[in-house]
Amino acid sequence: MRSACLQNGVFHRHRMYDKERLFRYRRSSRVNVYDLDGYIDYFYGYMVPSTGYLKWFDLIPFEEGMMLLFPGKNTKTIDEFHPSKKLFHTLQESEEWGKMLNIDTVGALDDAIAAGKMRQVIMVQEALMEKKIGQLAETIASAGDKKFVMIAGPSSSGKTTFSYRLSTQLMAQGLKPHPIGLDNYYLDRENTPRDENGNYDFECLEALDVEQFNEDMTRLFKGEQVEIPTFNFKTGRREYKGNFLQLGDDDILVIEGIHGLNDKLSYSLTKESKFKIYISALTQLNIDEHNYLPTTDARLIRRIVRDARTRGTSAKETIAMWPSVRRGEERHIFPFQEEADAMFNSALIYELAVLKAGQADGALCELETMDEFIRLSEGRRLPDKIVELTGITEQMLLDDGIEKRLAAERFAAMFGGKTLIVAYNAQFDLCFLYYFLAQFGMADVLKGAQMLDALTVYKDRRPFPHKLCNAVDAYQLKTQNTHRAIDDARATLELLAMEEEEQDLERYVNLFGYNPKFGAPRPAIHSVTYLPQGYNRTGKLYDEVPAFL
Repeated sequence: MRSACLQNGVFHRHRMYDKERLFRYRRSSRVNVYDLDGYIDYFYGYMVPSTGYLKWFDLIPFEEGMMLLFPGKNTKTIDEFHPSKKLFHTLQESEEWGKMLNIDTVGALDDAIAAGKMRQVIMVQEALMEKKIGQLAETIASAGDKKFVMIAGPSSSGKTTFSYRLSTQLMAQGLKPHPIGLDNYYLDRENTPRDENGNYDFECLEALDVEQFNEDMTRLFKGEQVEIPTFNFKTGRREYKGNFLQLGDDDILVIEGIHGLNDKLSYSLTKESKFKIYISALTQLNIDEHNYLPTTDARLIRRIVRDARTRGTSAKETIAMWPSVRRGEERHIFPFQEEADAMFNSALIYELAVLKAGQADGALCELETMDEFIRLSEGRRLPDKIVELTGITEQMLLDDGIEKRLAAERFAAMFGGKTLIVAYNAQFDLCFLYYFLAQFGMADVLKGAQMLDALTVYKDRRPFPHKLCNAVDAYQLKTQNTHRAIDDARATLELLAMEEEEQDLERYVNLFGYNPKFGAPRPAIHSVTYLPQGYNRTGKLYDEVPAFL
């Protein structure tokens, strides 16, 4: 190993143009390179000092190339190779997508970002994915005898989002999809089996009430009416809340869960009635031509972001749980992946570059961003005043906008069990949000969410006037209010960080103030307490909450 200066063209001389491209964006001008009998290369991580250390491996031909096999951990034995041809061809298809976009390495992605081409890259990748999902829906619909779409995949593979998008495409084929989560068939907590360490094993098949699932699915297949359960994760029990379902000729169930491909789960259903889909995030982007990004690492990053956003779990806690999650995948998911009728790769070539952050040193910051234009409905026009205020034109919506349903699906997918919805003048935004999601049957994602109105907090902090632009000026925030949703959201986040200094924000959760001149707002949000809040007041609104509340 030796140190090399990037400025002397070491990679260019060796025709390693992928590495040369990548290191244009490296801040340090020196790296450690490895020299093997005059062949110089760069690798991420440490290498053994001599090839003599590498005694146990095998190299066999596979498809149009070679497969390099290594022993597992703490063993010198190389297991027999069992090819996963469906998985391999799915990866090949994704690689072709990367070539189509001219992005196959991190350096190429950096070039696209630097050239301002990312909106086009994102739109093309989304179009390719939507086309693939549409083809799957067409295959299912044309079969004519499929009543159960079984979706399975490892952790953070995008199963829920995929089921939403597939349901949309099935509707476009004239079918009526009904999503069912296998989690709703968990056994009551006291009946859940435990693993070898005495912990509840929620990932084994025996954690599900397989008999009840098969009874319900069989009755639905016969055209009978069935009440579908809902599992309450707080109480650890199944509940029945009047969710009745009956299948007609055009109805189809979209069933999502880790055991979806295991025929032991759906033993009573005929093979002809099922269409099984395996989904995973099979990262097609390589660091360079000699260093790949493990698909497992990409899923771990997804899970870190998701758990931090929806479950309040730190990255350290998620990483500590990951070995257990991986063991469950190896045991319950991967053995059945080749039995799928189709495979879908949910990895996005640009996703590792998407704006994501955590809570750095306890400070509030962006974790995930959704910033989209929505196309106007046919016959609708954009009011001149909106164009004047925002600078958004009808041509911009036409060129860069997405359909309403897709926007609703993406937004709904961002919600989790511990979501706190923050808005400035939250009553207005939440009512708008509810009706927007309700038209696509997605308003249930708002159930259980906590609400925080930054306007109510600001009224307790500063005197009149109380527009968001006034708050931006008062706190000298970086983000200026330009009447665009993304800027308003970022300004509200910055404002919230300033308001947090008094360390009483949690007392404003689900507490909305209103102008007593106009009375309490309607419609009321059932989880929110409303109290009159005039201008230039003193004291805190939460001190006025009646004791019985």
